[in-house]
Amino acid sequence: MSEMNETPAATPASSPVDELVQVTELGKKLLAECNKMLGRNEALYTKYMLNCGKVFLRAKELIKDRKSNWGTYVSENIPNCSQATVKHYILLAGISKIENYAIFGKQRLIWLNAVIDKTKEDPIGAFITEHHIQYDPEGNQEPQEFKTAIDVAISMKRLANSKIVNVDVKYIKFLSSIGKPIGNSLVSQLAIIKASGGDVNKHLEALCRNNGEPTSSDAPRVKMVHINELSRRVTAAVKTLGNDALIQHANRDMIQDAVTHLNKVLALMGNRTQ
Repeated sequence: MSEMNETPAATPASSPVDELVQVTELGKKLLAECNKMLGRNEALYTKYMLNCGKVFLRAKELIKDRKSNWGTYVSENIPNCSQATVKHYILLAGISKIENYAIFGKQRLIWLNAVIDKTKEDPIGAFITEHHIQYDPEGNQEPQEFKTAIDVAISMKRLANSKIVNVDVKYIKFLSSIGKPIGNSLVSQLAIIKASGGDVNKHLEALCRNNGEPTSSDAPRVKMVHINELSRRVTAAVKTLGNDALIQHANRDMIQDAVTHLNKVLALMGNRTQ
């Protein structure tokens, strides 16, 4: 009887589940699945990548709350994944409705990230509509058809953002169709040519004739255009200092800018490999 009236021994309280531990384990599993798809199925790879990004984003929030070091966390808990890769995953995962465009692939989504208006409810969808791109989410069209159209739109937007206008779109379409849309290096070259009064379309035409590959003469020509542009800026600054009265009121920053550009000219002239 006494045994029946004994109070059962209390069971130890369960330890609270650490959300960061849970998130970390989920991130590792998703990353493993993501890596399996790399080079095999671009759309599935990108879907897993975006899911990884959402998990990593939550981990970053938790790390911030704990005032811990994010870089250390990544190196210790996200194996075989660089800081830059994790950053891209998080960046893309933060775009509203991006999962609807996984078929575009990681690199194209990264390019889109730089030109879309992320304040929109569906930024990528709005970009597609703005540029009159035909896109069937059900997949009833050739993928390369809309991918090339998107690459052209991205390239034209990047050029416009760099104040490079009146570009003949046929050159951009050709470069995009052979898998060589406008990159940072070409944008910089075209900006230099434009600033120096050159013809960007002639440069693009020559590039297309060579299937997107720069000719052996391109580097020194663009280098000389750059030197001429820098020299023009130096000359303009020096002309404002033609008499003692102007020198007394000269803007020190303007003089320093001229010196900086002159040093760039000297550096370019001394570097025969560019």
